[in-house]
Amino acid sequence: MPILFPCKLEPNTRGVYNYLVTFAASRQEEVTLLYTYDDYYLRRVFGTSKIKKYAWNKMLVYAREQEKQVPNHVILKLRSGYLDDQVKYNLQKDAFSILAVGPEKFQELIKPASDLVYKGLKKNNYQILCLPDPDIKYAVPKNILVIGSSLTHAETEEQQQILSLGIQKEANIHYLDGQIDGEQWSYESKPLTSTQMLFEKTFPHEAYEQVLDQYIKDKKIDFIAVCQKGIDAFTDWINRKADKNIKMPVLFLKFDQKQKAKSRFDSILSRLPKTKA
Repeated sequence: MPILFPCKLEPNTRGVYNYLVTFAASRQEEVTLLYTYDDYYLRRVFGTSKIKKYAWNKMLVYAREQEKQVPNHVILKLRSGYLDDQVKYNLQKDAFSILAVGPEKFQELIKPASDLVYKGLKKNNYQILCLPDPDIKYAVPKNILVIGSSLTHAETEEQQQILSLGIQKEANIHYLDGQIDGEQWSYESKPLTSTQMLFEKTFPHEAYEQVLDQYIKDKKIDFIAVCQKGIDAFTDWINRKADKNIKMPVLFLKFDQKQKAKSRFDSILSRLPKTKA
């Protein structure tokens, strides 16, 4: 699952890059750092070759770690033109399964009634990994919160992404499912592995805000995964908060509507014993 990280190499995005390097290494994935040079005037004055060399050296300095080496699983991609155009082009090729973004883009994604939310998040064929706070040193997740889905009724594509992430990170998975037509509250738990647990909490949809705040605090949630059906609830919750900067990574899951085949994770779920918490 290769990761695309478009970046203008600002110092305040360094924390995002450092997290991606660790995140990808633990999943045995590659991170492509995409940078563009688009100043036509400078190219006219100094020449394309000099501007290209300057841009490449700038990207090398940014990507190097303390050992002064670029990590083996990081690919540097330098292109001319505008960064947004290059991002669209690379994503259209289906070469990347995760688009990583920093705080500025995260704030765009959660704007109320934003076209990006409905056109980008609800029809995306890639995951979007958001790092909302550049000043935090994010840790490997131990408790992943899944918003907008239940343990047994998640879409196949989303369920595969959730369980794959939880197993790879050796993290507990917590499902929060606000039911629009339901009034019942329930809480169940199941073992996923010998060291990991699955939790599922269902509740009336109108209680999302109350449940989210309390659950994140009580369960020490350090990573959020948002399903397609949970996007509205998540963005509403964020936009009602006085402080819109949350202190954990957020992953918007992809959903391929054409894919309806059973995944290998379905067999895992069917064998899990059902236990009341």
